[in-house]
Amino acid sequence: TSNLNAKPNTGNTTPVVSSRTTSTNSTYSVNQNILDQVAAGTAVDDGKDNQRNPVSSYTLSAKGFDELKHSEGFRRYAYDDLDAGTLSNPKRLTGGKITIGYGFTRAVVPNLSWDTEVTETQAESILRGPNGNDGAIKKYVRYIIRDVGDMQVTQGEFDALVNIIWNTGEIGSSSLGLSTPLEEALEAKNYVAAAEIIKKYRITSNGNYLQGIIDRRQRESTLFLS
Repeated sequence: TSNLNAKPNTGNTTPVVSSRTTSTNSTYSVNQNILDQVAAGTAVDDGKDNQRNPVSSYTLSAKGFDELKHSEGFRRYAYDDLDAGTLSNPKRLTGGKITIGYGFTRAVVPNLSWDTEVTETQAESILRGPNGNDGAIKKYVRYIIRDVGDMQVTQGEFDALVNIIWNTGEIGSSSLGLSTPLEEALEAKNYVAAAEIIKKYRITSNGNYLQGIIDRRQRESTLFLS
């Protein structure tokens, strides 16, 4: 549980590099021929079917867990996810969501307040849960199943999807009832196309490319193929 009494130390002004950093000149490569397979309804056999099991049968691997921690970054004190401030002097809410730890919002820590403090050990426990597989991550595994079903995946594909849905909250646009190319590729079991689509999945905000998210999606695509 979080310590509600500790206050941030205002002495350290180390800036935080946010994954929301914008860039209008980012470059990233996506194989359009593979993307076109989704529209054509064709799929490349990647030879991994014998390595696949239902999403519900997996827990996040050490590699997937390390990627999530790396991508989210650890924050000891509560901050505004749109304007984080510094590590020890985080900015208060200005328009985003109150956040702490490894990207935890009140959906993960219901009693989260501006006075909340969490250690890295506590944050990892929140992610994994007391038994190692029943923490906050399990909730997001259910989101994967909600959006694309209890589909067959490899460990690497599972790890990548957990990282993606932790960041986006969905695969597709469930709030609007709309599908996305990523959702369509997964439902069609076109894993090669899905790995390419991941590279460009939700990497902009208000028309601007987010360099931190672009870099994250590249890593998630590599993880998906591992």
